[in-house]
Amino acid sequence: MENRTNGAIAVLGGELIVGRALEILLTGAGYDVRLVGESGDAGQALDGAGLLLIAPTLDAGLPGSLAFEIKALAILAKLPVLALVTATAELPPQEDGAHYVPWPCRTAELAREIDAALLRHGA
Repeated sequence: MENRTNGAIAVLGGELIVGRALEILLTGAGYDVRLVGESGDAGQALDGAGLLLIAPTLDAGLPGSLAFEIKALAILAKLPVLALVTATAELPPQEDGAHYVPWPCRTAELAREIDAALLRHGA
C-alpha cells in the first residue's frame, strides 16, 4: 500500500496494546507508523515524523498536559500534534496548538483528522 504522508506518524503514550492497535489500523490505512518510546530515544523515533499522535490513556488529564509539554519543545514546535481523548475526558482548549480527536473513532475518521492536520501544517 502507498504511503499517505511525507513522514511517519509517530504514536506516543497510551498502553502498549493501544499503540500496537493504532499502528496496525493506520498501517492498514496506508500510513507509515512508528511507536515512540519503544526504542528509548524519542528524538530518534521522531526524526522524519510528519505528525505526532498521542494515544489515549486511562488518565483523563494526560493528553492535554502532554500535548502542551510536547508543543513547548523547540524540536517539535512545528510538528502537528493530534491527541486522542476518551469520551470521559474533558477536552482542553485548542489554543496549545494540538488538535483533539474523540476516541474511540472509526479508522476512516481518524485518517481524515490526520490528513486535515497535515494539510493545516503544510505537510
